[in-house]
Amino acid sequence: MSQSLETNVPGAPRDPVLLALERIERRIGRLEERAERLEAPMQQAPGLLAAAVDTMDGTVERLRSRGVDVDERARAVARLVEQLTRPESVRALSSLAELARNAPGLFAAATDTLDETIGRLAERGVNVDERLRTTLDVAERLTSPAALAAVSSLLDHVDQLQYLLDSGVFGQPAVHLVSELGRALAEAGDSPPRRVGLLGAVRAMSDPDVQSALGFALRLASRFGQALRSVSAVAPRSLSQGQSR
Repeated sequence: MSQSLETNVPGAPRDPVLLALERIERRIGRLEERAERLEAPMQQAPGLLAAAVDTMDGTVERLRSRGVDVDERARAVARLVEQLTRPESVRALSSLAELARNAPGLFAAATDTLDETIGRLAERGVNVDERLRTTLDVAERLTSPAALAAVSSLLDHVDQLQYLLDSGVFGQPAVHLVSELGRALAEAGDSPPRRVGLLGAVRAMSDPDVQSALGFALRLASRFGQALRSVSAVAPRSLSQGQSR
């Protein structure tokens, strides 16, 4: 279609049909040029495709020789793609991307807050570096093999510990009494004890503090005797049950 359809009559009006044909002719010419440029790659396409297939086959064979189940891997990838393209996964990934975009600002704000907190602690005389070193030292000791073994042994006796806690020995009255007893022992140990005979002991009975101590000792002895009787009553039963098993 190289022959032109234009008329040679000067001054003659242009026929719309001829103008449309000319435009069609020009478009067909451009299409022919593009087809000629694509002809060579299209001729090479089967060879390129065959080479790509051969390369893929070789890769698959090498993977199989290494014990890789290519089919299972492909199915796993397909499942992963299906999970990633679910609406809830897309929303979660979008939220994660939004968080990643805002992460620098959030990190900067957190850093500023931490700096302000450390500054306030320093103004109050708190040595933050020393506190951190002490915390790390405590964490290192708590995670040492000896500490972990002690915790494991403690957990093995958690029932006995619970029984001890339920006894009230760590209650406020008992703890206060033990602390007062410790203070009394410390004060009494500051000076050597005096020798006290029978008459001295009788005269000491008139001291209200000594009377209170003796009353407490007698009350403790009574309650402890009751506990001994209950333990003695339970022990034979436990022994007999163990022998029957």
